[in-house]
Amino acid sequence: MKAYVIGSSALYYWRRHPLEKATSKNRVPSPLDDSPSSSEELRSIHLERQDLGTSPVHLMVPSPELRISRGQYRYTVESRMLPENAFCLIDAHVCISSPPYCLVQSARVLSKVRLVELCMELCGTYALVPESVRGFTSREYPLTTQEELESFLQCIPGSRAARYLDAALGLIQNGSRSPMETREYLLLCLPKRYGGYGLPKPQLNYRIDLGPEERRVSRRRYFECDICWPQQMVVMEYDGHDDHESREDRSRDAVKRNMLLARGYKVFTVTGKQICDAAAFDRLVRDIVADLGHRLKSFPSDWALRRDALRKELFKSLSRYESERFQQTTGNT
Repeated sequence: MKAYVIGSSALYYWRRHPLEKATSKNRVPSPLDDSPSSSEELRSIHLERQDLGTSPVHLMVPSPELRISRGQYRYTVESRMLPENAFCLIDAHVCISSPPYCLVQSARVLSKVRLVELCMELCGTYALVPESVRGFTSREYPLTTQEELESFLQCIPGSRAARYLDAALGLIQNGSRSPMETREYLLLCLPKRYGGYGLPKPQLNYRIDLGPEERRVSRRRYFECDICWPQQMVVMEYDGHDDHESREDRSRDAVKRNMLLARGYKVFTVTGKQICDAAAFDRLVRDIVADLGHRLKSFPSDWALRRDALRKELFKSLSRYESERFQQTTGNT
């Protein structure tokens, strides 16, 4: 007997348990076949012991008759057969919707932009955790990847939500390390019909290996560039330094910049405040476009309105910490 946790409850768990990545290998054969059939059985599972956020906890069951204790739980009925990688076993009697299946469920309720933003988070190395100081926490690995998501969609029936998610996957990139890096990427690369600039997709956190002398000077074996167009040798670095960060941190970044310049890279530095300022960001983009050899053309006549709508939606998730640092509100973007 198992309870099947889905939706925002499952997402809450994954965001706060990055060390549970190994659990995702504990696939569940024949999901939903052993759901609790009474209040007593559901209580015996002790879902309150799991870190699932506030009530109501979202559960999935195979038939309407199994929607029990509705005041404490919110139910989704799924009668179709699900693949074994739809859920991960985290306890003898508790299964959590896998990160890919969380995204399928999210596709039913989120706008296209918010869905793309969530995909970037789960395919990146950060998690939105509002109660943390910065509004997000870092993790060592992504919960999923664009390739894993595409593979998962081939295993489930072609529902409307699956098709919606499939369309979103063409807009994302693996490897984002922070919410601001995700916003930066989406503003640059989303198609113009969404309010983005439609730039060619770059590599996120692109690795550049160093030669012996460069290693000696920098004391590093390689650099990772936040956003990089390798063929055009254009790099965009996000300056996320806090006032309390050390001179050593800034000196290290200066060494990195100088070495990239010496290699022939064009390096652009962007701050959070610039990203939040539509006019400042526009000026920066046009400088980058010139070095990319890319032409900004064929903008929709109402692109400025679409851009403002995109920015408003992206900055809804701006944390209090970020807002205070940038002295910027979403209403001014």
